[in-house]
Amino acid sequence: MVNQSEKKRHQICEDKIRAYYGHSLEEKIVRQPSEPPQFLYHGTIRNNINSIRSKRLLPMNRQYVHLSSDEVTAKIVGGRRKGEVIILIVKAHEAYIDNIKFYQEQNGIWLSDPIPLKHITI
Repeated sequence: MVNQSEKKRHQICEDKIRAYYGHSLEEKIVRQPSEPPQFLYHGTIRNNINSIRSKRLLPMNRQYVHLSSDEVTAKIVGGRRKGEVIILIVKAHEAYIDNIKFYQEQNGIWLSDPIPLKHITI
């Protein structure tokens, strides 16, 4: 299951299968910060833009903000919701220098702490 899963959301850890992201856990999974590339991408829908502008990019019901290393993946992720897909460009390296933490996952996804609007191009 771990190797054949298209989305690569699980891993084998100490002879057990576990989910990478821990969406259903109350306790936040501690991750090792990594220096991100210059830009990362976040797929969302137009209806979410005003909230992002007023509050920043938040993890919502997740432990971390989920980001993609390419626009194609971000578009697929954003397309999971009903509405017009919008791709946000996150100035990740700039945010990292501004002490926003980023975490690289093995499956090409990046996670981060909340991202202020000044580091996002809409």
